[in-house]
Amino acid sequence: MDEAKPALAGGAAGFFFAGPIGALVGGAIGASVQTNSQDTSVVKRYAPQIGGTAVACATLCIAGPVAAVAAGAVAAGGGYFSRLPREDKLAAGKHAYTSTSEAALKLYASASSFVAEQWAQHSMRRLHATHDAGLPNTSECRAADAAKAKAALAEDGFALHPLREADKPDEWRALEQLLRTDPKLLGFGKDAKGGGRSYNALRLACAWRIDHAAHRSKYEAGKEGVVAQMRVLKNKRALAGDAHRSALPTATAGVELHPLDDEANEALLLHGTNDSVLLSILNNGLNERYSGSGAGTAFGDGVYLAEDVGKTDQYCTADARYTPSSDLHRRLYGRHHPHPGSVYYVLVCRVCLGYPAITTRTGRQMTHRDTSEKLFPVSFRELAAIPDVSPPITYHSLIADLGGSLARFREFILFHGECVCPQYLIAYQRCYNGSVLYAP
Repeated sequence: MDEAKPALAGGAAGFFFAGPIGALVGGAIGASVQTNSQDTSVVKRYAPQIGGTAVACATLCIAGPVAAVAAGAVAAGGGYFSRLPREDKLAAGKHAYTSTSEAALKLYASASSFVAEQWAQHSMRRLHATHDAGLPNTSECRAADAAKAKAALAEDGFALHPLREADKPDEWRALEQLLRTDPKLLGFGKDAKGGGRSYNALRLACAWRIDHAAHRSKYEAGKEGVVAQMRVLKNKRALAGDAHRSALPTATAGVELHPLDDEANEALLLHGTNDSVLLSILNNGLNERYSGSGAGTAFGDGVYLAEDVGKTDQYCTADARYTPSSDLHRRLYGRHHPHPGSVYYVLVCRVCLGYPAITTRTGRQMTHRDTSEKLFPVSFRELAAIPDVSPPITYHSLIADLGGSLARFREFILFHGECVCPQYLIAYQRCYNGSVLYAP
Protein backbone atom coordinates (compact mmCIF):
# COMPACT_ATOMS: atom_id res chain seq x y z
CA MET A 1 0.00 0.00 0.00
CA ASP A 2 2.85 2.41 0.85
CA GLU A 3 4.27 1.92 -2.61
CA ALA A 4 1.01 3.13 -4.11
CA LYS A 5 0.82 6.39 -2.12
CA PRO A 6 2.96 8.49 -4.51
CA ALA A 7 0.88 7.30 -7.45
CA LEU A 8 -2.37 8.14 -5.67
CA ALA A 9 -1.04 11.56 -4.63
CA GLY A 10 0.11 12.36 -8.14
CA GLY A 11 -3.19 11.19 -9.59
CA ALA A 12 -5.18 13.40 -7.19
CA ALA A 13 -3.06 16.44 -8.00
CA GLY A 14 -3.34 15.84 -11.70
CA PHE A 15 -7.10 15.41 -11.52
CA PHE A 16 -7.44 18.68 -9.58
CA PHE A 17 -5.55 20.69 -12.17
CA ALA A 18 -6.30 18.91 -15.47
CA GLY A 19 -9.20 16.51 -15.07
CA PRO A 20 -9.22 12.74 -15.80
CA ILE A 21 -6.32 12.78 -18.25
CA GLY A 22 -4.28 14.80 -15.81
CA ALA A 23 -5.08 12.20 -13.14
CA LEU A 24 -3.62 9.44 -15.29
CA VAL A 25 -0.50 11.42 -16.07
CA GLY A 26 -0.08 12.53 -12.44
CA GLY A 27 -0.53 8.98 -11.18
CA ALA A 28 2.10 7.69 -13.57
CA ILE A 29 4.56 10.37 -12.56
CA GLY A 30 3.85 9.82 -8.88
CA ALA A 31 4.66 6.17 -9.31
CA SER A 32 7.83 6.97 -11.22
CA VAL A 33 9.21 9.26 -8.51
CA GLN A 34 8.90 6.57 -5.77
CA THR A 35 12.44 6.15 -4.66
CA ASN A 36 14.57 5.46 -1.62
CA SER A 37 16.38 8.30 0.13
CA GLN A 38 19.61 6.30 -0.17
CA ASP A 39 19.34 6.11 -4.00
CA THR A 40 22.20 7.89 -5.66
CA SER A 41 21.46 7.38 -9.34
CA VAL A 42 21.01 10.54 -11.38
CA VAL A 43 17.62 9.49 -12.70
CA LYS A 44 16.20 8.75 -9.26
CA ARG A 45 17.81 11.80 -7.66
CA TYR A 46 16.17 14.12 -10.17
CA ALA A 47 12.97 12.11 -10.57
CA PRO A 48 10.75 14.92 -9.08
CA GLN A 49 12.07 17.49 -11.54
CA ILE A 50 11.67 15.10 -14.44
CA GLY A 51 8.20 14.13 -13.26
CA GLY A 52 7.15 17.73 -12.80
CA THR A 53 8.34 18.66 -16.28
CA ALA A 54 6.45 15.73 -17.80
CA VAL A 55 3.23 16.66 -15.99
CA ALA A 56 3.63 20.27 -17.08
CA CYS A 57 4.08 19.27 -20.71
CA ALA A 58 1.07 16.99 -20.61
CA THR A 59 -1.12 19.57 -18.91
CA LEU A 60 -0.01 22.26 -21.36
CA CYS A 61 -1.55 20.25 -24.17
CA ILE A 62 -4.71 19.64 -22.18
CA ALA A 63 -5.48 22.74 -20.13
CA GLY A 64 -3.24 25.66 -21.13
CA PRO A 65 -0.14 27.32 -19.71
CA VAL A 66 -1.46 28.40 -16.28
CA ALA A 67 -2.66 24.92 -15.37
CA ALA A 68 0.59 23.51 -16.84
CA VAL A 69 2.74 25.51 -14.46
CA ALA A 70 0.56 24.65 -11.47
CA ALA A 71 0.39 20.93 -12.28
CA GLY A 72 4.13 20.70 -12.90
CA ALA A 73 4.88 22.40 -9.59
CA VAL A 74 2.46 20.14 -7.67
CA ALA A 75 3.87 16.98 -9.27
CA ALA A 76 7.46 17.96 -8.53
CA GLY A 77 6.59 18.97 -4.96
CA GLY A 78 4.73 15.72 -4.44
CA GLY A 79 7.81 13.82 -5.59
CA TYR A 80 10.02 15.63 -3.13
CA PHE A 81 7.54 15.15 -0.32
CA SER A 82 7.28 11.39 -0.95
CA ARG A 83 11.05 11.05 -0.49
CA LEU A 84 11.18 12.82 2.90
CA PRO A 85 11.60 10.85 6.14
CA ARG A 86 8.49 10.50 8.27
CA GLU A 87 9.71 13.07 10.84
CA ASP A 88 10.28 15.72 8.16
CA LYS A 89 6.86 15.05 6.69
CA LEU A 90 5.25 15.62 10.11
CA ALA A 91 7.25 18.83 10.65
CA ALA A 92 6.25 20.12 7.21
CA GLY A 93 2.61 19.35 7.89
CA LYS A 94 2.71 21.16 11.25
CA HIS A 95 4.33 24.24 9.64
CA ALA A 96 1.74 24.28 6.89
CA TYR A 97 -1.08 24.02 9.45
CA THR A 98 0.34 26.87 11.58
CA SER A 99 0.90 29.18 8.58
CA THR A 100 -2.56 28.46 7.23
CA SER A 101 -4.18 29.13 10.62
CA GLU A 102 -2.38 32.47 11.04
CA ALA A 103 -3.32 33.53 7.52
CA ALA A 104 -6.92 32.50 8.13
CA LEU A 105 -7.09 34.53 11.36
CA LYS A 106 -5.69 37.63 9.64
CA LEU A 107 -8.12 37.18 6.77
CA TYR A 108 -10.99 36.79 9.25
CA ALA A 109 -10.03 39.98 11.14
CA SER A 110 -9.75 41.96 7.92
CA ALA A 111 -13.01 40.58 6.59
CA SER A 112 -14.79 41.35 9.89
CA SER A 113 -13.65 44.97 9.79
CA PHE A 114 -14.70 45.30 6.16
CA VAL A 115 -18.09 43.68 6.79
CA ALA A 116 -18.73 45.96 9.78
CA GLU A 117 -17.97 49.08 7.73
CA GLN A 118 -20.10 47.91 4.82
CA TRP A 119 -22.96 47.01 7.17
CA ALA A 120 -22.90 50.50 8.68
CA GLN A 121 -23.11 52.06 5.23
CA HIS A 122 -25.77 49.56 4.16
CA SER A 123 -27.84 50.41 7.24
CA MET A 124 -27.57 54.11 6.48
CA ARG A 125 -28.62 53.52 2.86
CA ARG A 126 -31.63 51.55 4.10
CA LEU A 127 -32.50 54.44 6.43
CA HIS A 128 -32.34 56.84 3.52
CA ALA A 129 -34.45 54.51 1.42
CA THR A 130 -37.05 54.40 4.20
CA HIS A 131 -37.12 58.20 4.32
CA ASP A 132 -37.34 58.39 0.54
CA ALA A 133 -40.13 55.84 0.16
CA GLY A 134 -42.86 57.40 -1.87
CA LEU A 135 -40.74 60.49 -2.57
CA PRO A 136 -42.64 62.84 -4.88
CA ASN A 137 -41.23 64.03 -8.15
CA THR A 138 -38.96 67.06 -8.39
CA SER A 139 -41.73 69.59 -8.97
CA GLU A 140 -43.60 68.33 -5.91
CA CYS A 141 -40.37 68.53 -3.86
CA ARG A 142 -39.91 72.14 -4.93
CA ALA A 143 -43.48 72.94 -3.99
CA ALA A 144 -43.03 71.30 -0.60
CA ASP A 145 -39.77 73.23 -0.05
CA ALA A 146 -41.47 76.51 -0.93
CA ALA A 147 -44.36 75.80 1.44
CA LYS A 148 -41.98 74.89 4.27
CA ALA A 149 -39.89 78.03 3.67
CA LYS A 150 -43.00 80.23 3.68
CA ALA A 151 -44.13 78.70 6.98
CA ALA A 152 -40.62 79.12 8.46
CA LEU A 153 -40.50 82.80 7.50
CA ALA A 154 -43.83 83.34 9.23
CA GLU A 155 -42.86 81.36 12.32
CA ASP A 156 -39.14 82.17 12.73
CA GLY A 157 -38.42 85.18 10.53
CA PHE A 158 -35.90 83.19 8.50
CA ALA A 159 -35.90 80.14 6.23
CA LEU A 160 -33.47 77.50 5.01
CA HIS A 161 -33.78 76.62 1.33
CA PRO A 162 -32.37 73.14 0.55
CA LEU A 163 -29.99 72.92 -2.40
CA ARG A 164 -30.10 69.97 -4.76
CA GLU A 165 -27.19 69.27 -7.03
CA ALA A 166 -29.53 68.62 -9.97
CA ASP A 167 -31.31 71.98 -9.50
CA LYS A 168 -28.29 74.16 -8.62
CA PRO A 169 -25.20 72.41 -10.04
CA ASP A 170 -23.03 75.55 -10.06
CA GLU A 171 -23.77 76.41 -6.43
CA TRP A 172 -23.29 72.78 -5.42
CA ARG A 173 -19.87 72.58 -7.12
CA ALA A 174 -18.81 75.88 -5.53
CA LEU A 175 -19.72 74.57 -2.07
CA GLU A 176 -17.84 71.35 -2.80
CA GLN A 177 -14.84 73.47 -3.70
CA LEU A 178 -14.95 75.04 -0.24
CA LEU A 179 -14.58 71.56 1.30
CA ARG A 180 -11.26 70.87 -0.42
CA THR A 181 -8.23 70.94 1.84
CA ASP A 182 -4.88 69.25 2.32
CA PRO A 183 -5.71 65.72 3.54
CA LYS A 184 -2.49 65.60 5.56
CA LEU A 185 -3.77 68.47 7.74
CA LEU A 186 -7.16 66.95 8.56
CA GLY A 187 -8.11 65.57 11.93
CA PHE A 188 -5.27 66.66 14.18
CA GLY A 189 -3.95 69.72 15.92
CA LYS A 190 -4.33 71.39 19.29
CA ASP A 191 -7.85 72.53 18.38
CA ALA A 192 -9.05 69.24 16.87
CA LYS A 193 -11.93 67.49 18.61
CA GLY A 194 -13.59 64.09 18.38
CA GLY A 195 -10.72 62.28 16.65
CA GLY A 196 -9.79 58.64 17.10
CA ARG A 197 -10.22 57.58 13.48
CA SER A 198 -8.23 59.12 10.70
CA TYR A 199 -9.94 60.70 7.70
CA ASN A 200 -8.52 62.28 4.57
CA ALA A 201 -11.43 63.99 2.83
CA LEU A 202 -14.66 65.88 3.45
CA ARG A 203 -17.80 65.13 1.41
CA LEU A 204 -20.69 67.51 0.87
CA ALA A 205 -23.83 65.77 2.15
CA CYS A 206 -26.44 68.58 2.33
CA ALA A 207 -26.57 72.33 1.85
CA TRP A 208 -29.04 75.14 2.46
CA ARG A 209 -29.22 78.76 1.38
CA ILE A 210 -29.97 80.95 4.39
CA ASP A 211 -32.79 83.44 3.90
CA HIS A 212 -32.78 85.95 6.76
CA ALA A 213 -33.93 89.41 5.63
CA ALA A 214 -33.10 91.14 8.92
CA HIS A 215 -29.53 89.87 8.95
CA ARG A 216 -29.09 90.70 5.29
CA SER A 217 -30.26 94.29 5.85
CA LYS A 218 -27.99 94.70 8.86
CA TYR A 219 -25.03 93.37 6.86
CA GLU A 220 -25.70 95.63 3.89
CA ALA A 221 -25.80 98.62 6.25
CA GLY A 222 -22.54 97.50 7.86
CA LYS A 223 -20.93 97.08 4.45
CA GLU A 224 -22.03 100.57 3.40
CA GLY A 225 -20.34 101.94 6.51
CA VAL A 226 -17.09 100.11 5.66
CA VAL A 227 -17.22 101.31 2.05
CA ALA A 228 -17.75 104.91 3.19
CA GLN A 229 -14.70 104.71 5.45
CA MET A 230 -12.61 103.06 2.74
CA ARG A 231 -13.41 106.00 0.44
CA VAL A 232 -12.27 108.43 3.14
CA LEU A 233 -9.05 106.44 3.56
CA LYS A 234 -8.51 106.53 -0.18
CA ASN A 235 -8.96 110.32 -0.27
CA LYS A 236 -6.44 110.65 2.55
CA ARG A 237 -4.03 108.43 0.59
CA ALA A 238 -4.00 105.84 3.36
CA LEU A 239 -4.58 103.11 0.78
CA ALA A 240 -1.49 103.96 -1.27
CA GLY A 241 0.48 100.90 -2.28
CA ASP A 242 -2.49 98.64 -1.53
CA ALA A 243 -1.33 98.16 2.05
CA HIS A 244 -4.87 97.12 2.92
CA ARG A 245 -4.52 94.14 0.58
CA SER A 246 -1.08 92.89 1.53
CA ALA A 247 -2.54 89.71 3.09
CA LEU A 248 -5.12 89.15 0.35
CA PRO A 249 -6.66 87.46 -1.56
CA THR A 250 -8.07 84.74 0.66
CA ALA A 251 -7.85 81.08 -0.32
CA THR A 252 -11.59 81.17 -1.10
CA ALA A 253 -11.26 83.99 -3.65
CA GLY A 254 -11.76 81.68 -6.63
CA VAL A 255 -15.09 80.30 -5.38
CA GLU A 256 -17.98 81.91 -7.24
CA LEU A 257 -21.08 81.93 -5.07
CA HIS A 258 -21.98 85.59 -4.81
CA PRO A 259 -20.66 88.81 -6.39
CA LEU A 260 -18.25 90.34 -3.87
CA ASP A 261 -17.69 94.05 -3.28
CA ASP A 262 -14.03 94.79 -4.00
CA GLU A 263 -14.27 98.25 -2.43
CA ALA A 264 -15.18 96.72 0.94
CA ASN A 265 -12.57 93.96 0.58
CA GLU A 266 -15.48 91.55 0.82
CA ALA A 267 -14.61 87.85 1.07
CA LEU A 268 -16.18 84.43 1.60
CA LEU A 269 -15.03 82.84 4.86
CA LEU A 270 -16.02 79.81 6.93
CA HIS A 271 -17.21 79.33 10.50
CA GLY A 272 -17.41 75.82 11.97
CA THR A 273 -20.06 75.13 14.59
CA ASN A 274 -22.03 72.38 16.33
CA ASP A 275 -25.66 71.32 16.26
CA SER A 276 -26.07 72.44 19.90
CA VAL A 277 -25.67 76.15 19.01
CA LEU A 278 -26.42 76.16 15.28
CA LEU A 279 -30.10 77.10 15.57
CA SER A 280 -29.22 80.06 17.79
CA ILE A 281 -26.64 81.29 15.25
CA LEU A 282 -29.12 80.92 12.40
CA ASN A 283 -31.62 82.99 14.33
CA ASN A 284 -29.35 85.60 15.97
CA GLY A 285 -26.33 85.70 13.69
CA LEU A 286 -22.66 85.47 14.61
CA ASN A 287 -22.18 87.66 17.66
CA GLU A 288 -18.73 88.84 18.78
CA ARG A 289 -20.05 89.11 22.34
CA TYR A 290 -20.15 85.32 22.55
CA SER A 291 -16.50 84.94 21.56
CA GLY A 292 -14.64 82.33 23.54
CA SER A 293 -17.71 80.20 24.28
CA GLY A 294 -16.63 77.53 21.77
CA ALA A 295 -12.85 78.13 21.67
CA GLY A 296 -10.22 80.52 22.96
CA THR A 297 -9.79 84.22 22.24
CA ALA A 298 -6.07 84.37 21.51
CA PHE A 299 -6.63 87.11 18.93
CA GLY A 300 -9.31 89.17 20.65
CA ASP A 301 -12.97 88.98 21.57
CA GLY A 302 -14.40 88.72 18.09
CA VAL A 303 -15.98 86.41 15.53
CA TYR A 304 -13.43 83.87 14.30
CA LEU A 305 -13.48 82.66 10.69
CA ALA A 306 -11.18 80.75 8.37
CA GLU A 307 -10.35 80.48 4.69
CA ASP A 308 -9.65 76.73 4.91
CA VAL A 309 -12.20 74.14 6.02
CA GLY A 310 -9.35 72.18 7.60
CA LYS A 311 -9.30 74.85 10.32
CA THR A 312 -13.05 75.06 10.93
CA ASP A 313 -13.27 71.25 11.01
CA GLN A 314 -11.20 71.32 14.21
CA TYR A 315 -14.10 72.96 16.07
CA CYS A 316 -16.88 70.66 14.87
CA THR A 317 -18.42 67.61 16.51
CA ALA A 318 -20.67 65.07 14.84
CA ASP A 319 -24.42 65.39 14.54
CA ALA A 320 -24.72 61.62 14.49
CA ARG A 321 -28.33 60.89 13.66
CA TYR A 322 -31.82 62.27 13.16
CA THR A 323 -33.72 63.21 16.32
CA PRO A 324 -37.45 63.81 15.74
CA SER A 325 -37.74 66.04 18.84
CA SER A 326 -34.89 68.34 17.74
CA ASP A 327 -35.97 71.86 16.77
CA LEU A 328 -32.92 72.12 14.51
CA HIS A 329 -33.65 68.84 12.74
CA ARG A 330 -37.28 69.80 12.25
CA ARG A 331 -36.11 72.82 10.26
CA LEU A 332 -33.33 71.10 8.33
CA TYR A 333 -34.61 67.61 7.55
CA GLY A 334 -37.78 65.78 6.67
CA ARG A 335 -39.22 63.24 4.28
CA HIS A 336 -37.72 64.98 1.26
CA HIS A 337 -34.35 65.64 2.94
CA PRO A 338 -33.34 62.79 5.27
CA HIS A 339 -30.55 63.20 7.79
CA PRO A 340 -27.44 61.65 6.16
CA GLY A 341 -25.89 60.50 9.45
CA SER A 342 -22.66 61.75 11.05
CA VAL A 343 -22.63 65.25 9.59
CA TYR A 344 -20.61 68.29 10.61
CA TYR A 345 -21.76 71.87 10.07
CA VAL A 346 -19.96 74.87 8.65
CA LEU A 347 -21.38 78.29 7.77
CA VAL A 348 -20.30 80.05 4.57
CA CYS A 349 -20.26 83.79 5.32
CA ARG A 350 -19.90 87.05 3.46
CA VAL A 351 -17.42 89.18 5.37
CA CYS A 352 -16.28 92.80 5.05
CA LEU A 353 -12.55 92.82 5.77
CA GLY A 354 -12.17 96.50 4.88
CA TYR A 355 -8.70 97.61 5.99
CA PRO A 356 -7.36 94.61 7.98
CA ALA A 357 -4.60 94.66 10.56
CA ILE A 358 -2.12 91.76 10.40
CA THR A 359 -0.37 90.00 13.27
CA THR A 360 1.64 86.89 14.01
CA ARG A 361 1.32 87.23 17.80
CA THR A 362 -1.33 86.52 20.40
CA GLY A 363 -2.66 88.16 23.56
CA ARG A 364 -3.56 91.67 24.60
CA GLN A 365 -0.06 92.96 23.93
CA MET A 366 0.01 91.79 20.31
CA THR A 367 1.46 94.13 17.70
CA HIS A 368 1.00 94.74 14.00
CA ARG A 369 3.20 92.56 11.83
CA ASP A 370 4.41 95.49 9.70
CA THR A 371 4.35 98.52 12.02
CA SER A 372 4.99 96.86 15.43
CA GLU A 373 2.27 99.08 16.95
CA LYS A 374 -0.06 97.70 19.60
CA LEU A 375 -3.34 96.45 18.13
CA PHE A 376 -5.44 96.52 21.34
CA PRO A 377 -4.55 99.76 23.13
CA VAL A 378 -7.84 100.01 25.05
CA SER A 379 -9.70 96.68 25.15
CA PHE A 380 -9.62 93.23 23.60
CA ARG A 381 -12.84 94.06 21.72
CA GLU A 382 -11.68 96.97 19.55
CA LEU A 383 -8.71 97.30 17.23
CA ALA A 384 -6.35 100.26 17.11
CA ALA A 385 -6.66 103.17 14.71
CA ILE A 386 -5.04 103.08 11.29
CA PRO A 387 -1.81 105.13 11.49
CA ASP A 388 -1.62 108.71 10.20
CA VAL A 389 -5.37 109.15 9.69
CA SER A 390 -7.31 112.01 11.27
CA PRO A 391 -9.99 111.85 12.45
CA PRO A 392 -9.12 108.26 13.48
CA ILE A 393 -10.58 105.23 11.72
CA THR A 394 -9.99 101.86 13.37
CA TYR A 395 -8.92 98.73 11.50
CA HIS A 396 -11.96 96.84 10.27
CA SER A 397 -10.66 93.30 10.84
CA LEU A 398 -7.68 91.28 12.02
CA ILE A 399 -5.78 88.62 10.04
CA ALA A 400 -3.72 86.23 12.18
CA ASP A 401 -0.97 85.26 9.77
CA LEU A 402 1.33 82.24 9.73
CA GLY A 403 4.79 82.37 11.19
CA GLY A 404 4.20 82.98 14.88
CA SER A 405 1.55 81.15 16.87
CA LEU A 406 -0.03 79.66 13.75
CA ALA A 407 1.72 77.07 11.64
CA ARG A 408 -0.99 75.66 9.38
CA PHE A 409 -4.05 77.89 8.96
CA ARG A 410 -4.61 81.65 8.98
CA GLU A 411 -7.49 83.04 11.01
CA PHE A 412 -9.74 86.05 10.36
CA ILE A 413 -11.32 87.93 13.26
CA LEU A 414 -14.17 90.46 13.01
CA PHE A 415 -15.15 92.62 15.99
CA HIS A 416 -18.46 93.89 14.63
CA GLY A 417 -21.09 91.25 13.93
CA GLU A 418 -22.83 93.43 11.33
CA CYS A 419 -19.80 92.86 9.07
CA VAL A 420 -20.45 89.09 8.94
CA CYS A 421 -23.46 87.51 7.24
CA PRO A 422 -23.98 83.71 6.95
CA GLN A 423 -25.11 82.88 3.41
CA TYR A 424 -25.06 79.06 3.28
CA LEU A 425 -25.13 76.19 5.71
CA ILE A 426 -23.14 73.10 4.74
CA ALA A 427 -23.50 69.64 6.26
CA TYR A 428 -20.50 67.50 5.36
CA GLN A 429 -19.18 64.05 6.24
CA ARG A 430 -15.68 62.88 7.06
CA CYS A 431 -14.35 60.18 4.75
CA TYR A 432 -11.39 57.84 4.58
CA ASN A 433 -10.46 56.71 1.06
CA GLY A 434 -13.98 57.41 -0.15
CA SER A 435 -15.83 55.67 2.71
CA VAL A 436 -17.89 57.75 5.14
CA LEU A 437 -16.85 57.44 8.79
CA TYR A 438 -20.05 57.12 10.79
CA ALA A 439 -20.05 58.19 14.43
CA PRO A 440 -21.08 55.54 16.98
